[in-house]
Order: sequence, then C-alpha cells, then structure tokens
Amino acid sequence: PIEKTMLLPKLESPEDYMRLITAAGLTIAHCEDMSAHVSKTWDISVGLVKSPKFWKLATKQGKDFINFLKGFEAMRAGFASKTFIYNFIVAHRS
Repeated sequence: PIEKTMLLPKLESPEDYMRLITAAGLTIAHCEDMSAHVSKTWDISVGLVKSPKFWKLATKQGKDFINFLKGFEAMRAGFASKTFIYNFIVAHRS
C-alpha cells in the first residue's frame, strides 16, 4: 500500500539498493537505518490529516492527492511494524 498510495516505484530492500549501487561502479562508504529519526513524521502527519477542514481542501485536489493522504497511515504502520525502513546510503566513485 505504501508504493501505491505514495505514488512510488517498486521499493527494494537496502541490500538490493546496495547491490545496484555497487553494480553501477560506486563504493558504499556508509549505510544507516534512519527509521527512528523519521518515523515520528508520520505520527504527526496522520494527526494533521484528521481535520475535516483539511479533507474539504484535499477533495479539491483530486483522487491521487486523496490516496496520497490515505497512505500516511500505511507509512505509519510500516514504520511501527518495522516492515518499512528509511536507510541512508552514502556512496562514492571508486
């Protein structure tokens, strides 16, 4: 549901992204799970979109925007269950 509602391409695992980066000829200098630092964003966001005034405004933006907002709960649940992580990867040319 995160890919679909947040309008994202297929998401891969950190290991898959690191393989792609390495295959492109880069060297990975650092990889860190930043989930604990960003997950609270989705708690705040879910709280913000509970306002009826917000949804009135959102309906004027169209179906994709409304689905995007509904994806906030999926993001929150993904972080809470640790099935969605936010990795920070630093790479450089070899």
